[in-house]
Amino acid sequence: VKASQLVASLRGSAAEVLQGIPSDKLTDLMSIENALEARFGDSHLTQFYRTELKTRRQKPGESLQVLAADVERLTSLAYAECPQDVRDSLAAQ
Repeated sequence: VKASQLVASLRGSAAEVLQGIPSDKLTDLMSIENALEARFGDSHLTQFYRTELKTRRQKPGESLQVLAADVERLTSLAYAECPQDVRDSLAAQ
């Protein structure tokens, strides 16, 4: 689901990167992330991380601690340019 949301949200040259990914890998988040990183570098993955953060939900059987740690990780990646107090506020939303 997340991979399809990301694929649908990409525009311009980011969307063109998808053409270089085999069709059977377009549902694999790691393949998409690696292709975007190879093309644009880490800083251009901001939208990817923000989409992941926005759609992140607790998985069946996942503890709140694991969910919270992943939300903190994604917040740090998605909003690396923001001060820590702003990232903490965003993570709490």
